Amino acid sequence: MLLSPEKIISVKNHHKRNWDYTILALAIINSLIVPLELSFEPDFTKDSYYNFLDNMVDFLFVVDMFGMAVTSYVDNHGHEIRDHSKIIGKYLKSYRFVFDFLAVLGAGVITTFVPNMKVFKCFKIIRIFRVKSIIAQLNVPDGVKAVINLFKLIFFLFLWIHSIACLWWNVINIHHLDVFEERDGLSAQWFPPLDWVNAWDSELFSDDMTIYKKYFTLLYYAILYIGNNEIGPVNSIEIGMCSLLLILSSLLNTQIFGEIAMLVAVLNRK
Repeated sequence: MLLSPEKIISVKNHHKRNWDYTILALAIINSLIVPLELSFEPDFTKDSYYNFLDNMVDFLFVVDMFGMAVTSYVDNHGHEIRDHSKIIGKYLKSYRFVFDFLAVLGAGVITTFVPNMKVFKCFKIIRIFRVKSIIAQLNVPDGVKAVINLFKLIFFLFLWIHSIACLWWNVINIHHLDVFEERDGLSAQWFPPLDWVNAWDSELFSDDMTIYKKYFTLLYYAILYIGNNEIGPVNSIEIGMCSLLLILSSLLNTQIFGEIAMLVAVLNRK
């Protein structure tokens, strides 16, 4: 059922902006917790309270999808469009709808019955890119906006490192049980470069090392990815993933540090 223009929520409505801030805050929290949950599975993610809160966040994200379908938008000419059919058409054809829908597939209500769907939780993170439009709408001086953008880029850089650490843990776990298997005289298990001298004494996969220590160890090597350092992959899966991450990290370095340099120049002029 299509709504009349009077019933459409204005994109300039301050309640709608407050809602966007809330969704953005939840997306930021999700961007930090979801990679940990999908890789290291810390104990707190198995708690009933966490599952309840996670389901509540999923519910709010679904509400946000319906909100997007009844909220006006500004076209390329600066006109606010309140035609409901055009609003729905624009949203359904956008990448935002695709990612929002895929994120719903990773909701706890579904993953409880189909655990393999849990991987779709990663699409919740995409919502943080809404921060660009939110910052653009802020009515603050250019210098303040530049500082906010600077913190945004720093957070995106950390999120990339955080995601690499969690992803690399999943990749190296594929062969971590092959510790006693050798191929052409080389171990089939990945060892951290710092453990290469005494590889068999490495504790990365042992139960003696806590999940959080494992995470910070992998976080260190994720930072090395940003600097294009040697990580030492030992099988085809790790070589392929390592190559991809190094290429993406190089492109990200160019983008983020280039933007940071421009923002610093703006601040220096101020």
